[in-house]
Amino acid sequence: MISESSADGRVWAQLLDGILRISLEDEPAGDCLVAVFRQGIAAGWIKPSMLTLVDLTRFTGSVDWAAVRAVRTMAPWGSGPAGASRVVYVVRSSLFMTLIEVAIALFAKTQHRIFTNQAEALDWLRR
Repeated sequence: MISESSADGRVWAQLLDGILRISLEDEPAGDCLVAVFRQGIAAGWIKPSMLTLVDLTRFTGSVDWAAVRAVRTMAPWGSGPAGASRVVYVVRSSLFMTLIEVAIALFAKTQHRIFTNQAEALDWLRR
């Protein structure tokens, strides 16, 4: 597991059963998100095309869009030999819809789905 914390929150990532799991808790600094992706890419287990679950159920902060754009430039997401990336977002409510719509625009070669239930999200990823 890779984990980065700031005074206000934490980002962690783990590769489990071929699925990258990313969790944002409270209001982590954008540098935490960038650091987790850099470390995961350097370790060789974050690839441009993979199955990913982003857990936002404990995220309470604002989005650092500069950090999200920095992650976008780290790799040609969705264009690896395995084909298109598929990402599910697990959220507490539909209030996250605008956030996810921006992510969809930034990561255009990736299939995105939103769920409020982690088991259903994992079922969709494994299809």
